[in-house]
Amino acid sequence: MDKLWNKIPLKVRNRENKLIIALLSTILALSFVSAQIASGETSFAKLWGIRRIIPLIAKDGILVAGWPNMENQTLFACFDSKTGKQLWKESKKEPVNWDTIRADNFQLEGDRLFILQHEGDKYSFNCFDKNDGKQIWSLGMLDDINPEKMPFVDGNNFYLIQHGIIQCFDSGNGQLLWKAGTGSGPLKRLAGAYKGLQFWTGNHVMCLDLKTKSQLWATPQNDCPLAPNNLDGILGNTPCFVGDYIFFLGHDCDAAGGLSIFCRNIFTGKTKAKLDRPFGIVATKEFFISVVSTGQGNFKMYAFDPESGTKVWETKVERTVREFMFSLGDRFVRTKFGENQTTLAILCDAKTGREISTTDLGEGVTNIIQDGKLLFVESNNKTTCYKISG
Repeated sequence: MDKLWNKIPLKVRNRENKLIIALLSTILALSFVSAQIASGETSFAKLWGIRRIIPLIAKDGILVAGWPNMENQTLFACFDSKTGKQLWKESKKEPVNWDTIRADNFQLEGDRLFILQHEGDKYSFNCFDKNDGKQIWSLGMLDDINPEKMPFVDGNNFYLIQHGIIQCFDSGNGQLLWKAGTGSGPLKRLAGAYKGLQFWTGNHVMCLDLKTKSQLWATPQNDCPLAPNNLDGILGNTPCFVGDYIFFLGHDCDAAGGLSIFCRNIFTGKTKAKLDRPFGIVATKEFFISVVSTGQGNFKMYAFDPESGTKVWETKVERTVREFMFSLGDRFVRTKFGENQTTLAILCDAKTGREISTTDLGEGVTNIIQDGKLLFVESNNKTTCYKISG
């Protein structure tokens, strides 16, 4: 070997040495990064923490949080998501109606914050500038409206249903634009909008074509009513969409009323697949991912390709009391219990299910909401913001 090496010209040997050194340096660097990712150091960074606020909704850099301060009767406040700096707060001199402080009553769209507020025995729908809290308009004393019938804001319009009639309003000024009959049974609210279609829910799901303002399809009524809180109940992430398919939570009459996830084509309403006993779901760029019970206290996490209806991967998992799952494009975050009842946040690869990194969120986690790569974790009377890198 020495003789062979000696026969190689010096310039070539030097070039070979440089390549070997560069290769070793690259391997060491990648090993260091991999170690950091595996330990969670580069994936979850704690940005700030604020006591005595309740995270309600977060979007486009703004966090809206309930702030139950009995001294000044503060209802809620808006914060900069990245810094935790308070931007403004809404206070009331009269007694606070705590029914307003619920996430279902708040929506963020563009530069505006929309709130359904309790006024006596009725509700009003109000629009504020999300940056300074100035009220822009108010649609007061709404009849046949409650938190289960929260208006849905979609771009320049918002939609609500009263006495079986769908109404469309201009979200810029609160003016009525048009009305349409549902052509369907009892409905409560607009739960999702996608590709020019709207998905209304009550004791069934109805798809409305916005161009024609007419029903495209509907699921059977009453026989298999949807789970509590309509489409966005205990799983938090329904309805969700992948490609030309909608996934939503409902009761399966064939399974003695148990909960199931239904996958339907958004244009035809035809059922593509059904997944029984779900405990958490999330939609990524390509796949629909769910944690399901396999019986006897065992759980698996599956990824499905809705177009082909095939299972892409599966892995055995431990289930928490409440499963939080959040989409990050080609990655996702799920939670599980750690030691001593702490909650662990796990960053996973959506294409393989592989765990990339884990961080401990501590004890007493009661809620988690997401704004892009920011997670807001409520625990022990405190909200903490984490940023997911990469």
